[in-house]
Formats: sequence, structure tokens, C-alpha cells
Amino acid sequence: MMLQERASLVENVPAFKSGATTGGTLTFYFETDDIDGLAARIRGACEVVRDLHDTFYGMREIYVRDPNGYVLGFAQPLRRA
Repeated sequence: MMLQERASLVENVPAFKSGATTGGTLTFYFETDDIDGLAARIRGACEVVRDLHDTFYGMREIYVRDPNGYVLGFAQPLRRA
């Protein structure tokens, strides 16, 4: 589980800038071992609200909206050289 301030969430996931709710009182963030493969599988199954991107905190992430309107984040740590 990751706790995040709303201002930081809005900056990271533009879908929330319009004042959209986060779906209840939480948004789920999952870590995976194959973010690129997962992204390829889910792109056609749900709305991508922020496509694959690398973060300053060392994660590769994608955010999607599930059929119930919840935003789900999936991430994998970036490899370090």
C-alpha cells in the first residue's frame, strides 16, 4: 500500500486534475515483475489514464481506470545500471 498526498497524486496522474474523485477513498497501486507485458495485455481491456512512464523515484508505471471507475496503478522498479 502506498499513501500519497492528493496534490502529488494529481501531478502524477492527470486524470484527477479535473476534480474527478479517486473512486471511494482509495486508489490501488500494485507492483509487478513485468510492467511492459502487463501494459500490453491491459491496454485493450480498460481505459489508460496515464501510459507507461518512468518516475523520478525509480519506478516504471501505468495507470488505468477499471470498469467500476477506480484508478489502478501498476509499477515495476527500474533496473539500476
